[in-house]
Parts: sequence; C-alpha cells; structure tokens
Amino acid sequence: MAAPSQKKLSSYDPQVKKLLARMTLDEKIGQMTQPDQEFIRDRSEVEKLFSVGAEWRESDPKAGNSLEAWTDLYDDFNRMR
Repeated sequence: MAAPSQKKLSSYDPQVKKLLARMTLDEKIGQMTQPDQEFIRDRSEVEKLFSVGAEWRESDPKAGNSLEAWTDLYDDFNRMR
C-alpha cells in the first residue's frame, strides 16, 4: 500500500490517457522500443524513430563516461531539434 504522502500510480491514469490519445502509433512504438545510443547509426534516427530521451539508458557516450562526454552527447541530440 502506498504511503499517505505518495500518490497511487493509477491516480495518473487520466493524464496518461490524455497524452496517449495525442500520440501517433509511431510515437508510441518509438517510446516502447527505446533504442540505446550505441545502436543508433545516424542521429536522424532519433527523431525519425521517436525515441528522444531513450538513448541515455544503457551505454556511456563513445567518448567515455565523463561530464564533458555526456554534455557533448546531450548537446548533439538537442541540436537536431
């Protein structure tokens, strides 16, 4: 049972249903597949496959696990927008 200060996950259902209603099937698939940046061949795939945000989930940037490498990766993906 959720602590008194915590909301039940089901309390977010109306918000989630509204968001899902606005998403296209391709957007939903992109969010469900969540490819890792290691497997993205071309940066344009992130926008085309609707997977923005997913590329952070598994592997470190190719330049290594440093603040600068993560900042560069983040900036690179944001330049595509």
